[in-house]
Amino acid sequence: MVSVPTDKGEIDLPESLISAVQRQASENAIAAAAIIRSWGPRPDQKIVLPGAFLLEIGSLSLLMEWEDLGHLDVLGENMPELEQVKEEFLIRCLGGLVAFRDAAETPITSLMLTTLTEKFSWDGPELMNASFVLDEVDEDELVDALATFLWSNRAAIEQIIIEERASEET
Repeated sequence: MVSVPTDKGEIDLPESLISAVQRQASENAIAAAAIIRSWGPRPDQKIVLPGAFLLEIGSLSLLMEWEDLGHLDVLGENMPELEQVKEEFLIRCLGGLVAFRDAAETPITSLMLTTLTEKFSWDGPELMNASFVLDEVDEDELVDALATFLWSNRAAIEQIIIEERASEET
């Protein structure tokens, strides 16, 4: 667990959650940089963009990726339509730099981080090089699936138990 100070006191968060958020922030930064590079600024050209803008464009790229992967269909009704999010972002851009002066006002980033922490496996990318969208679980279905898995793999499980016991005895 990692203790994180907040305005309401410290909270303890699992290390895997911290890693997932850090990993996603890094991926969003890479995506934002790629988008900005695609606009064609010269290498010697200095571009200053507000942090909130960079957060939002990185999160928007993640939302676009989730749509391409079909995740939005699974994530449920709380997810806005991609076109709606793009339109709101573009309208905000029309407000100029002042529209992004407050880094705390990042609705797309807030939505994406909330969704990431609530609906995705935190360890999936590190352990299996894959993202896993988690859905609501019907306990009866879970028990049935687990029973089926255990029954189907009983011989292999028995062999694992035998090998574990043998290694404990030596």
